[in-house]
Order: sequence, then C-alpha cells, then structure tokens
Amino acid sequence: MQPLKSQSMTSLEQSQQGEEDISSDRDFLQELLRVSEDDPTLILHHLEVSPACNSGDNYMSAVTRVRVRGSRKAGTLAMVEWSGRLTTCPEDPGSILSVTEWSGRLTTGPEDPGSILSLTEWSGRLTKDLEDSGSILSLTEWSGRLNTGLEDPGSILSLIEWSGRLTTGLEDLGSILSVAEWLGRLNIGLEDPEGIWSLVLKRQPPKVSTRELLRTDPVFKNETAAYSRVILSFERFSGDGEDAPRVPKCLHANLAFRNDVIVLEDLQPAGFRMCDRQEGLDLEHSKLALQELARYHALSLAMKCLEPEAFLRTRHQIREVIFVQEAAHLFSPSLETACKMAIGGLRISALQAGDDGGPLLLKAVKALESQRGTIFNKMVGLVKPSEPFSVITHGDFWINNILFRYKEEGGGRLAVEDVRLLDLQVARYCSPAIDILHFLYTSTFRDTRRRHYQELLRAYHQSLTAAFQRLVRGSPHEGEVPMTLRELRREVTRCEMYGLFAGMWIMTAVTADVDNLPDVGSYRLEDFYSDESLANWISTQTPSYRQRTKDLVLEYLDKGIL
Repeated sequence: MQPLKSQSMTSLEQSQQGEEDISSDRDFLQELLRVSEDDPTLILHHLEVSPACNSGDNYMSAVTRVRVRGSRKAGTLAMVEWSGRLTTCPEDPGSILSVTEWSGRLTTGPEDPGSILSLTEWSGRLTKDLEDSGSILSLTEWSGRLNTGLEDPGSILSLIEWSGRLTTGLEDLGSILSVAEWLGRLNIGLEDPEGIWSLVLKRQPPKVSTRELLRTDPVFKNETAAYSRVILSFERFSGDGEDAPRVPKCLHANLAFRNDVIVLEDLQPAGFRMCDRQEGLDLEHSKLALQELARYHALSLAMKCLEPEAFLRTRHQIREVIFVQEAAHLFSPSLETACKMAIGGLRISALQAGDDGGPLLLKAVKALESQRGTIFNKMVGLVKPSEPFSVITHGDFWINNILFRYKEEGGGRLAVEDVRLLDLQVARYCSPAIDILHFLYTSTFRDTRRRHYQELLRAYHQSLTAAFQRLVRGSPHEGEVPMTLRELRREVTRCEMYGLFAGMWIMTAVTADVDNLPDVGSYRLEDFYSDESLANWISTQTPSYRQRTKDLVLEYLDKGIL
C-alpha cells in the first residue's frame, strides 16, 4: 500500500487564496511560535499557504496548511554573574586567550530573565592597557560554542561589540577573573539563521449557512476542548513515555481566546502521510492503527484507576455532539438517507445479478428495510457510556483521520513504522468497541475482516493490556488486566450494529470522486433528503460504493446480526 503524495506549497505572493486570512494571523502565529520555541526574539518574515486542504469528505472544518519561515533577531543581552579562568601567554599580554570553566546567567528578555548557560571551548584575542591590569578590555575575534541544554547543545555563536572590566591579580595574569557589568550583542547566526515551521490551521467552514446546516459550532467547540483539556490531561498523566497520546502537537486551542481557530503541527514534513481511502487499509496498516488506538484508550482506563477524580473532570470536558436529540433534525434524516441509498444500490445489484445472487441481495434489502426509522435512536443508545469499560474515544477513527510514516526496506518496499491520530471533533465517552467498529467497517475491505477479524481484535487487546500495565506500574493496580479478551469480544458484539450503520453512513464519502463533490454551502437541509436528491445520488453511485455496500450488508446478514 502506498501513501498519498503530499501537497506542494504555493508561495503567498503567488496565491491569493487565503492570503488575507493568513496575513492577519501573522502576529498571532508569531506569538504562538515564540511560546512554543521558548524564544521571544523569533521574527516571522515569510509565510506560504497551500491550496485549500479540505479534501471534501469532512465538511465540519476548513483546513489551511501554512509554512512559516522565520529567524531569531539579533538582540542585546545583559550578562551578569560571570566568572571564569583565564589562561594567557605571559610573554605576550595581547596573545590568544583560552577561557575554560565558564558559567553565568543570561538575561534574554522578560519571559526568561535567567537562563543558565554553560560556555565551553572559548577563544579570542585580548587587547588591554599594559600599565593597568584592571583596565577596560576590548575583546575581538571572539567565538565559541554555547551549551544551553536545548535539543541542539552546540549552536555556534558570534559575539560582537563586546566590552567589560577585568580584575586580575597583579602578580598572576592566569588567575581567577571576576567579570562584572558585562554587556554585548549576541548574533545567533547558525549556518542557516532561518527556521521553518509547517502548521495546520483549522477553522469552521467560512459560510454561515454551512455552519448552521451541519451544526459545526458544538463540533468545533468539542475539538477545541479535546486538544486544550483532554490531550493536555493525558500528556500530564502519561509523561513523556511511549504511551503519551500520539496526536499532532497543538500550539493553540482555546475556548476563551481566539476560539475561532485551532493551530496544529503539520506532520507532513516529518514524513507522515494519509493513505488512499478508496484502497482501504491492509492487515499491516490496520494492526498498527488499532494498536495505537488501544494505547489511546488505555490512558482512560489507567487514569480511571489512579486518578478517578481528575479523570472525571477530564471526561466531562467533551460531550456527545452527533447522537443527541438536539441534533436529531440533522443526523436522523442523514442516516435514513444513507440507508435508502444502500437499499437502492442493492436493488440495482440484485437486478444485475439475476438468479445468481439476486435473491440473497433482495433478502438483504428486506433486512435493511426493517431498520428504517430506528437508526438514529439505536445509535444514541449504542454510544451511551457502559461501565466499567467506557473510555474517551476518538469518535471518528477511520482512514482519513490516521497518518502513517514509512521506512524503506529491501527491494524498495515501504514498510509502515509509525502512526498518528487526527481530528478529535467528535470525541466522546463510550465503549471502546465503538471506535473499533467504526474503523473496521469504514477503512478495511471485507476480505481483510473475513481473514483477520479476530487477529486484529487480539492485536488491539494485547496493546491495550501492555499500555495499561506500563501506566499503572508501581501502583496497587500493577499486573491487572483492564479488560479480558472475552470481555472485549462481548463489547464488540453488543455494539456490532454501530459498524453497519456507520459504514453505510460514511460509504458515500469513502468511495466518492473528490473532483465531483457538491458545494455543501449552497444546500438547504431539505435539499439533502428530497426524493429528487436521493434518486440523483443513487443514479450516480460508483461501482466501488455498490460493491463495498453490498459486502458490508451481506457480511452482517451472514453473521446473523441483521
């Protein structure tokens, strides 16, 4: 399976799309990056904007990818409390110096008035008044290596306009120095003084009519809470270990300030790619995705045990935004239309099959007909919490919300090695089986499920157990199993109809031609569900849609669930 190619960037000067919005965000992004990079001197001086990133299968948000180019402006530093050992050639007071054991406190600005530095490998040329060993010094040709304890402990520095007062013992030019009132200008000029950051900005759809039609206000608020409250809580709980949530770094998500935008790390430069939803995921990708999902679910189960009150506060930060009665006017007709479309596609397939398979397909049609008028209420019941196994779920765990990274193996083969989760818009508190079923019946083909269904459940369960035990190590819960494999299977069976309904609901988006998607903003609610629209959608169903819908319904019929 090959990942999709990344989109190319278009210069802001060459593209007017999004220019006004992004330019107005320049100062905002600069402040976010200054905090994120812990560098108050960072200056943004160039932005590039990609074409619209929304692929059309998620109308809930408008996504813009931005590449930010910036540099750290040379600024005046105040250095205090400096001391060091000076070694000179006694015969030549103006000779090359070697300064070692150098430490001090650096004042860089109000946000960080006292970062500790360790300076090593210093050399320079000293010019001083020979008559007065305590006179003003002028240090020139001064260079060195700065160890700040950051990820790059060896950034090259260039010090200019450097002066100070030197006090030494008159008898010994190599004695201990005490340097006070020391000022200089620091030019943080790495070989490439620029930094490049790639960000993703998520906003609600620009058209008010679209936001009202799709009820995106509570959805966007839910995602903001997921990043700003839930993920932060999980990160605090898990520390920096392997079980920290693997989602894009969030630079901004705030319910009170600038609540119109979520700013995330863009994972494309790190090599993460989205797979083609029309190809589905094979066993290798599916197993890795479910193992990562299990680690995410384990955070809830472990936090429930160790910090029950904190977890209760965390889980109440999000709420159900789809399967609630106040959204029934939108999503109930949508689910019913999806069922009608599936029935229409099955009828056409039955006619094409004739005696060879036609009767079975008509049986499937009858089975689906029996579900009409009940789907939304059944979904409401299925997503309600069921203790003791409920967790904070992803909510929309399917192929388009999962990124993979690859490594090359022999023969030019790409092997998947890492995964990240995207899009927490409909995060909810419910059975983990909901996420599992959502994934299996939207992102894999029937053959993969037929051959590997139990293997995938075992992979999920093993990852869940291992992550839980790592998280509770050293506590009274050490060695416990949060859920047995039998209990997991029982949960999946209890929630099984969710997979059928979710699969039918999303299959149009999964199999759609992205070049022929409708402009949702131009629709009214009644346009979606009219008989005319339904007939038009059935007539334009792709062969892929009909095949996958047929496979989905027949699988449930074979299992005796439908």
